Amino acid sequence: MRRLLLIAVASAACFGVMHVGVAHAVAPCGTISSSTTLGSDCAAPLTVGASGITVDLGGYSVLCSGAPGETGIDVGDRSNVLVENGSVNGCEEGVLADGGDFNQYTGLRLTNNNNGLEISHSASSVIQRNRVVNNSDFAGVLLFETTGSVVQRNTVSNSGEGIFDNGGTGSVIQQNTTSLGRGPNVGILIEAQADIVMRNSVFANGIGIYVAGVLPLHGSNRLMLNTSIKNNLDMKDDFAGCDANVWKLNVFVTANQACIN
Repeated sequence: MRRLLLIAVASAACFGVMHVGVAHAVAPCGTISSSTTLGSDCAAPLTVGASGITVDLGGYSVLCSGAPGETGIDVGDRSNVLVENGSVNGCEEGVLADGGDFNQYTGLRLTNNNNGLEISHSASSVIQRNRVVNNSDFAGVLLFETTGSVVQRNTVSNSGEGIFDNGGTGSVIQQNTTSLGRGPNVGILIEAQADIVMRNSVFANGIGIYVAGVLPLHGSNRLMLNTSIKNNLDMKDDFAGCDANVWKLNVFVTANQACIN
């Protein structure tokens, strides 16, 4: 009971809301199979049980106990799902989806998780207007082998890799702010093909924007109009002469190759 109270107080302190009253156990979130708006905090996992629904957290929090392996919101392979408007705190995986297409994640506050939000093997996901803060040394937002994802207008701070596209194709990563990464992290890490990375603000990380990978699996990315400053290294491209990656009209101080501009 005391641990549940501590979790609730910590979550409230993070988001500027304090519920004063008698301590009580938080009810399980359970499985949601129709469009739903939460009316209170609940204990993870919240499992999405159907495609084509809206899960509105109603400004409330999905809370994990801190035990290994916990997932806050498990979308699974559902498609056409909208998850919005609330918080996920203290989980191994804040939000996890594997295989579903055309999902949207918006207005979420993801704090103190191992991974803030992880999307795998999906197409056309939209991740926008989320705050991803104080997650672990791994990643704030992780795309793994996705196609056509859109990651925009998110704020990611004090996490491991801020935004990491690992093995994806054709994603758009734009107008995000990534900062204050942990240790030698990267604000935006691209190990992908044909991504567009533009108009992002990246500062106070180990490396600001980093394009890595191996041919022919990765490359042909376009990086334009980004501001990456006050990092240990502002911009880095692992490909000799940047290969088919195009860097244009970026603002930075330090880079590892002259082809970055």
